[in-house]
Amino acid sequence: MHEARKRRDQLNRELELDQENTHKTLKFKDLPDPLLMRHEILEDENKGENFLEYAEQQLGLNTDHDAPDEHVEWYKVSTGKIELLQPHINAYLELLIKEDKKATAADYRRGYNLLTEFYSDANEINKKNASHLMRKLQERENVTSVTATKWISGYISLWKYIGLDPYCWKEIRIDKTKYSEKREPFSANEVIEIASYFESKRDWLLHPFWIACHTGARLNAVCKLEYNPDDKTIFFPPMKKEISGRTIPAHSKIVESLEEWTIDRKTSRTTGRRFTDVKKELGFPTTKTFHSTRHTFTT
Repeated sequence: MHEARKRRDQLNRELELDQENTHKTLKFKDLPDPLLMRHEILEDENKGENFLEYAEQQLGLNTDHDAPDEHVEWYKVSTGKIELLQPHINAYLELLIKEDKKATAADYRRGYNLLTEFYSDANEINKKNASHLMRKLQERENVTSVTATKWISGYISLWKYIGLDPYCWKEIRIDKTKYSEKREPFSANEVIEIASYFESKRDWLLHPFWIACHTGARLNAVCKLEYNPDDKTIFFPPMKKEISGRTIPAHSKIVESLEEWTIDRKTSRTTGRRFTDVKKELGFPTTKTFHSTRHTFTT
């Protein structure tokens, strides 16, 4: 929490903002869930009008300016004076997973983790500091505009889930070129090094990697290919802006990999992440990814 406050304060100094200290997510021991309490307040106007009295008499809370921080925090969360992000993030991600949107949840999770490094109260975020925060994150995390835009989409969705106006996240200018790195192809020796490593470890990654190197197909296409063992052909479904799929003859060197891969293939997300881990382990730079196999094939 202290590190989050330092980062947030540094961000505010850069903006020359005079904001109150970020409220920290607290576990309110022996007190009702403040979000459930807020729901009761919204449902019962009488409870809302007399809530201060209720909090002090029924729960024994002191909510004046000399009160313990935990009491004041609980009262503000319950009455909506502050909107702690983390409880809503947890609930929203759980909802996405239940709706079988695990990939979306995984994409949003990283953006949410970065957001809560600087802010824990949604009400502290306005158009100006949201825009500055995105520039800061894009530079610090060295991500492309695609990733930054995905995070903003996650923030907008979260704000709607909470019931807040997501205006602060809309029309934020994202740098489209500065932080993207050009992918480099693997050399012939590097391809052999990686394939030999997979083979020595009996790693299933050998099959998608070997197929990609010999076809130039995108990772997602490799994971969705259809192999015809009778006439030794591969059908790749259309990807991105492609109008139709394509069928090509299978190179003799990848027939075995095609047979193994179609029996026990993995998703593109699983394959990509696993390849990234191995690539780092072998000491390859960030400019060389699974997608580099496409550039290798064309060179």
